[in-house]
Amino acid sequence: MSWWCADQATLYFENMRVPTENLMGEENLGFVAIMEYFNLERVALIAGALGMMRVGLAESIDWAQARQTFGQPLIRHQVIRHKIADMSARIDAVEAYLNQICWSVNSGDMPIAEICKAKFFATKALEFCTSEAMQVLGGVGYLRGHPVERIYWEVKVMAIGGGSEEIMRDLAVRQMGL
Repeated sequence: MSWWCADQATLYFENMRVPTENLMGEENLGFVAIMEYFNLERVALIAGALGMMRVGLAESIDWAQARQTFGQPLIRHQVIRHKIADMSARIDAVEAYLNQICWSVNSGDMPIAEICKAKFFATKALEFCTSEAMQVLGGVGYLRGHPVERIYWEVKVMAIGGGSEEIMRDLAVRQMGL
């Protein structure tokens, strides 16, 4: 449905032997390496969701300023202004959370619980913002090739990639020691 550039497939390796000189990393520590990678993948997914939300907001504002309804620009209608405010607030929250996490990572920490919480928070915010952008744009948002139409395709895979929302919630709580 989305991530058209990522060719997905199931691979099976049965009775396969890998010569020692071809091992990547230490033997039997592949799962640990993947788990450590997941943390940074999740940070990247948060940043991607933030970028998509910003595009949706910008497209909504541009359309609302240009589109005339009932003799005035769409942006003059309170319901549209409120949608834009709600989208902007979520974008600000995700950006602040991401900045805090990046500061920690750059300082040598790996705040796993915060990354997990930010990941599900960001993807829920993306889902909200994309839906609101589609409401502001109306039919034009469904046109093939429109940025919001394309973002709509990506919403669910952003929530699933790097660990589903349910997995993120559970991992966050376990990392909190509960």
